[in-house]
Amino acid sequence: MSDKTIQLLMSEIYELQQDLKLKNEIFSKEAFLIIIEEELGELYRHVKIVGDFHYEILNGGFSQWYENGYSFSIEELIDFFDEKFEGNETIKKLVNVIIEAYDIIEWIKEGNSIVGGIDNFNYTEFFTECLEEKGCNDLERLDSRYYDISKDITNILEDYFKKKLGE
Repeated sequence: MSDKTIQLLMSEIYELQQDLKLKNEIFSKEAFLIIIEEELGELYRHVKIVGDFHYEILNGGFSQWYENGYSFSIEELIDFFDEKFEGNETIKKLVNVIIEAYDIIEWIKEGNSIVGGIDNFNYTEFFTECLEEKGCNDLERLDSRYYDISKDITNILEDYFKKKLGE
């Protein structure tokens, strides 16, 4: 099975984004999620966070998803999967991987906060880069676990969004 429904919904989100850009409206990823929910509804908000997660990881792994600024939605992702797919074993595996990614991302943020909070520290940039590199390497170790279940995830999500779209 493909991800036709997800692609269709993501295309509608992209059209909204292009309309806003034509009006010279600039917004953060977080603010755009609010706009999506207001203009298109909660289903589209879920499609956006799940689609960004899925496609970013398939394209470049967890480190790309993190480095491109999409990990801000990680807690919402966990909640979405926990609430909508309770009892699904594949989703349980996915949530476990996402929780590991969450722990790594929080470790990076905490380390950067500590290093950045030291007054008159000449090595802030060096240590920040080291933390980011270590964190991204740790995130990359999660990629294969996601790839192993990605086809099943695609099918589960396609079925879910197709059903929701029909309601």
